[in-house]
Amino acid sequence: MVDDTDKVRRIAYSSEEAKIEVFAKGTTTIMTISGKFSPKVGEKVSQILSTLKGDVALEMVDLSPIDVSLLSFLRSVSQRVSSRGWRFFLIHPPLRLRDMIQISYSDGRFNIVEDISELPEETAEKGGSVTQQTRHILSVRKDALQHMEWEKAFASARDRVRAFFPLEPPQMERFEAAFLYMPSDIIGGDFFDFIPLGKGLTGVLIGDVSGHGIDAAVMVGMVKKVFEIWAKILFSPAKVVVQCNDDISSELQKNAFVTSIYGILDENNMTFTFVRAGHTLPIKFNPRKKIPPTTLSTRGLGIGLASRAAFEAALEEYTLELNENDYLFLFTDGIVEAQGRNGEEFGIKRLLDALSGEEMQSPRGVVMTVLRKLYDFTTPKEQDDDITAICISANYSKTK
Repeated sequence: MVDDTDKVRRIAYSSEEAKIEVFAKGTTTIMTISGKFSPKVGEKVSQILSTLKGDVALEMVDLSPIDVSLLSFLRSVSQRVSSRGWRFFLIHPPLRLRDMIQISYSDGRFNIVEDISELPEETAEKGGSVTQQTRHILSVRKDALQHMEWEKAFASARDRVRAFFPLEPPQMERFEAAFLYMPSDIIGGDFFDFIPLGKGLTGVLIGDVSGHGIDAAVMVGMVKKVFEIWAKILFSPAKVVVQCNDDISSELQKNAFVTSIYGILDENNMTFTFVRAGHTLPIKFNPRKKIPPTTLSTRGLGIGLASRAAFEAALEEYTLELNENDYLFLFTDGIVEAQGRNGEEFGIKRLLDALSGEEMQSPRGVVMTVLRKLYDFTTPKEQDDDITAICISANYSKTK
């Protein structure tokens, strides 16, 4: 598009992978981002934001990847701009991003316009005199400056944690998988992984480190790596988790613990052999056969809560047969403990109801349905814990 704003367009950042341009329309500053989105690009946008005054609009031109990390970043930008009393706009966002916004943020967090010409010419009016408005903005800016360094540290840690995890589910011959990972504003302790073991075997891991913040982020990286190492050495889920308990327990702070489910998908025998170390119960269902979702109760203590002997004695390894079109749903407590506007938790019953719908056509469809139900319930409350889920379906008809 060519208009008067292009005359003052400047390149604020440029590399082989991405470019950020900045220009103005009235009192609105417009940033155009193109290329590959990365933590470094996010950091540059944050630096630019710290120098701006007034409404902000973001335009994405051939930007990739469009995923939850970008969505989480946009949410933090929106919050930073609105905390200063200004508005944040997205200009003609990509269709995939629109879908993710609709699923994840139905509270109108983002102002979407289709064209630069639709942006307002003036900054939004605020009640009170000019002096009152100025005092309000200065007060908000003071608070923002005090927390800016902490916010940058948390954002950097969150990006590093996200880099630990898979970007796409594994491609398997007779299983299909999808996952959902939505970190909260503060750094949480959820983790997950798919570990290729060869010969039709895939390790599946999901868990939660107690607490939040930098300490939890550090533990997430260590826990995930310990599981990955032992999963490739010991092919019994129980032995893997017992060994992980030995290695991790000594590193946990007082009163801290880790819950997890680790199991092995076996495409040769169409089974999932797993152990549950104090984690939320897995759920099995089959929508085509109208078999309702049911929790699978097995014994197990959280990592770091007991001696090796007690931990090992409490652990139950269980082999689950997965028939044609059976679904397995693994999740963290951020889903069932999410609160609605009246403080009531989403709960296991609502989760089971969400998994009972006839629209379940794929693992991705399952996780998106759960997310829609969750946000319908919690809106307009903010997400205050990580939300993580893995869904797996058995597909005998796929060619081996």
